[in-house]
Amino acid sequence: MSLNITCAAAKPSDLLGDHLLAIPVGTGGKLPLWARELPYDLRVGSEKAVNSPAFTGKAGVTLVVPSGNGTAILLGLGSGTPSAETLRRAYGSLVTAARRDKFSKVAAPLVAGRDDAQIAEAATIGASLANYRFDLYRSDTTRDKIPPTVTALTFFEPDAGRRKAAAKGIESGATIAEAVT
Repeated sequence: MSLNITCAAAKPSDLLGDHLLAIPVGTGGKLPLWARELPYDLRVGSEKAVNSPAFTGKAGVTLVVPSGNGTAILLGLGSGTPSAETLRRAYGSLVTAARRDKFSKVAAPLVAGRDDAQIAEAATIGASLANYRFDLYRSDTTRDKIPPTVTALTFFEPDAGRRKAAAKGIESGATIAEAVT
């Protein structure tokens, strides 16, 4: 099953019910400003988790934060502005963690950077390749032991211009990932 990747104008709190919500965090250990809009228990849990020894903020490190209002996952992006390779690895780690914990839908913000199309392309490639599984020759018993794939990744972004650029990046990233797999 392929990964359906879109970019929407939705608010993070709107996606919480049926999506695993990714919160990208650098090594500085600060939540993004939009995280203030999250339900209280999830916001407080995320603030505690981001400052815990279990989460370093290094690129690709993830930490699940459950709450009564939904589940978030802290996504380490390292220090500074993340490179395309850092984003590929981080979003690959995000999808791997979502699969491990049996989430079928993931929501993530379009992270800030120099080129929105490149950001979306790198994230799409990383997520798509991490989601790929080849099980044609596996028996039914071993196939059932493999974590299920993620069916949807939604980037949320309020700015229409950034969403338009991201759509181009998603399209090219999906083409590249399909060619690789």
